[in-house]
Amino acid sequence: TATTIDFGFDLTAFKNFEVNFDWYRRRTSDILIDGLKYPSVLGASSPTRNSATIDTRGWELTMKYRNSTGFGLNYDLALTLGDSQSEVVKFDNNPNKLLSDQYLYEGQKMGEIWGYETYGIFQTKEEIANSPTQKLISSGLWFPGDVRYKDIDGNNEINFGNNTVGNSGDRKIIGNSTPRYQFGFNSNFSYRNVDLDIFVQGVGKRDLWIGNNLYWGAGTTGTWETYNNSWTPERTDAFYPAYKNASRNRQVQTRYLENGAYLRMKNLALGYTLPKGFTNKIKLQRVRLSASAYNLFEFKSVPKTFDPELVGMNYPIIRSYAFGLQATF
Repeated sequence: TATTIDFGFDLTAFKNFEVNFDWYRRRTSDILIDGLKYPSVLGASSPTRNSATIDTRGWELTMKYRNSTGFGLNYDLALTLGDSQSEVVKFDNNPNKLLSDQYLYEGQKMGEIWGYETYGIFQTKEEIANSPTQKLISSGLWFPGDVRYKDIDGNNEINFGNNTVGNSGDRKIIGNSTPRYQFGFNSNFSYRNVDLDIFVQGVGKRDLWIGNNLYWGAGTTGTWETYNNSWTPERTDAFYPAYKNASRNRQVQTRYLENGAYLRMKNLALGYTLPKGFTNKIKLQRVRLSASAYNLFEFKSVPKTFDPELVGMNYPIIRSYAFGLQATF
């Protein structure tokens, strides 16, 4: 069941300028979740229950301007900006507030990223011996080039506590993957026989954790950039740990949390309609030439191998170009 309360206003000024603003709160209740856990000897699972509630608060702003000039230029501009966050109000199936991908917990902001605070990269065996032990993360030997985590709780060992909100060991909330301050700018221009459409969009704030081999560069696949920026005894100031397939170095952490904000030229289209005098000579009513580009360029912080919109799919950025000829007989 979804219930929404909305406040907003619409403003028109000087006939050409419009402003629309909305603030809303949407409560989604009676969400189906897994039922209570029964002992395995029972031989059956409990039925799902309508016992979760999530609140979403957000706002949306749209501004539009259109104008026609005396020398033949017509144009309209539109800017959209919005933000929202969701919070778990009720979730009956996790009373201990376990930190798990399978469960939510009451008070959780959707998109929370829990992880360790990175203290750097181990440079020597002596540094490893004199640091808080990290054997609860990996019981094997630790080597120079491995990631060093910060002992937040001060018990001289890096641990995850009992994996609950109240006892998360040395983990804490280090970011949030919810796209914030999503924006778009759309403009259309026409002058005589030429028309131009521009669409720019992006996200103002977002944190991303990229945990696959394409990012880390070790395993079945990798990138030249990662390989050349990985720790070696001769390259101790590298950004990445030693180039090896070690899950101990891939724990969710602050050092490798990426900034997912971006601005992208989503679409650019240019068109030209041939003059009437020319088309009449060739026995046509209308001829239009067009060219367009999709994902022409972007400003982003994630590695160039990744598309900030599809980062979870391990897809590179896809650009496309099109040319067209439209003739009306």
